[in-house]
Amino acid sequence: MDDRNICRVLSILNKQLKSVERSHSNDELQIVTQRTQHFVDRFVDLITRRMDIDYATVFWANRFLRDINNTIKEMSHGNHEIDTRAFSAQSCYIVQDQVSTMNPRALFASLNMIDDPSLKKRIMDSIMDNLKQKKLNIRKFSLEQLCELVDAVAEHRPEDLSVFYEYIETGLESGFFKNMRRLEFKKLQKMFCLFSDRGFISRQGAEVENPSKFYTVFLLALKDQLFDPTKKDERIAKVEAARNKKHVKRNV
Repeated sequence: MDDRNICRVLSILNKQLKSVERSHSNDELQIVTQRTQHFVDRFVDLITRRMDIDYATVFWANRFLRDINNTIKEMSHGNHEIDTRAFSAQSCYIVQDQVSTMNPRALFASLNMIDDPSLKKRIMDSIMDNLKQKKLNIRKFSLEQLCELVDAVAEHRPEDLSVFYEYIETGLESGFFKNMRRLEFKKLQKMFCLFSDRGFISRQGAEVENPSKFYTVFLLALKDQLFDPTKKDERIAKVEAARNKKHVKRNV
């Protein structure tokens, strides 16, 4: 049985477990648990023997396994679960081997499919190495994806955060990120806090007289937030609603 067929079996077992969950049958739960562990072990053996397995298959297998494990732990009150440690480690090897061929969306999906912090760090290391070797094109990341990448770097490779700050500064200078001001403010704010905490942005002294491009964009976006007429109407509507509510209570 090849990797895709094992992935299909895990999908079927996941659906089967849903019916077991409704019936509350401990015997059926034990059978599904044993079958799942059997196919997980077979998948690990398959990956160990050959590395030409597509990351998409590994991603879906991990997704089905996460659902299966969550259901098993919930039904058994935490007493039983599938041992996925070897499978997670082998999945990490597959992703690391294929990082250069993956688009940003697939990269983040693969990074988020694994819970183990040390394995996440290994995938992040591989992403950074491929970016530095220009096997991954950072220009293919949208502004939203760039924010997500900066967030992941801050968590797993904080020493490389300066690289992204300089890249964003250069992009703003050249006009490549001309729409950054329109980015969702919460994402822009989070990125600003990360850069500020690392000391790349200073809000005192010379920075005020000659602020960085990113600092300027953040201040303009903050101004948009504070003086957005639509948001002002929403705030007024909330105040009026609260007043009307108090008025109704007084009349009652």
